[in-house]
Formats: sequence, structure tokens, C-alpha cells
Amino acid sequence: MSWIQRPLRPASVLSMMMMMMRVFSVGLTTLVVTRKRDLIECYKILSGKENLDPYQFFQRSDTTHLRGHSCKLSVNRCRLLLRQNFFSQRVISDWNKLPQDVVDALSVNAFKNRLDTHWKNTRYGH
Repeated sequence: MSWIQRPLRPASVLSMMMMMMRVFSVGLTTLVVTRKRDLIECYKILSGKENLDPYQFFQRSDTTHLRGHSCKLSVNRCRLLLRQNFFSQRVISDWNKLPQDVVDALSVNAFKNRLDTHWKNTRYGH
């Protein structure tokens, strides 16, 4: 049996659980929670619910033959590696993957509920 096919040992599962407990006890958030917060803030900016100019953060895609939803954002190339971690850069790929019904939500609570439903049916499901 190769190393790829071996099942996880109980010790490795236990260490993973201990690591997650440490993350929560220190007060750090998981990547899923961070992505959800970023998407909610992106929705608020793009829908005009925040008093911010969306064009300061994002540039809408110019193409009209898009898959997915009609509010796609274009990805700007980053010269510096540091800029890839900025909010305006890290949220674009997750935003562009959302379906039309999630993006078309009329309120922030409706967006949150639709996002949770969408993630339960995809890889972020709990």
C-alpha cells in the first residue's frame, strides 16, 4: 500500500482537532468565515448599501458573454505579491463564482441566506 492510500492515523486526526481548538481559543477565524465576510462586504459595496464608490475597489468585466451572473468583476494583474492579499483582489475570484440568484438578492440578509444555501450545496458545505 502506498503512502497515498493509507488511512489517516488517529494521532493525526487528534492533532488536527487540537489545532482547530487552538485556532478558536485564540480567536482566529477560519478561511470560510473570512471569505463569507469578504463576500458580504463586496455585496454591500456593489449594491450601493455602503457609502463607497465601487469603482475605487472593483472594475466590472467588459465582456457580455459571461457564464454565471451578470455582475462579474475583472481581475487586475498585480505587479507586487503584497497586493494579491488586498480585499479588492482576494474577493474577486470568489465573487465571480457565485450564481445569479445569490448576486440578485435584494437585501443583505437575503444575500447571506442565499450564500449559505449555495455553500451547503457546494464544497463549503458543513
